[in-house]
Amino acid sequence: MFLPQCCRLADLALGAPGTDLTLRLGHGLLHDWPLMPVPEGPRTMLAAMDFLAAAS
Repeated sequence: MFLPQCCRLADLALGAPGTDLTLRLGHGLLHDWPLMPVPEGPRTMLAAMDFLAAAS
């Protein structure tokens, strides 16, 4: 997941009612290594973004 996608996902999470998702962007934080090396990684992140967009 690249920075523009991270920022978009964070914005969507802020506007989604009923969620307690917290995304922190910055240096020294854990990255999404479990998602990215697998073929399902991009699909999973897009699904999360779609879900949060629908909830906003």
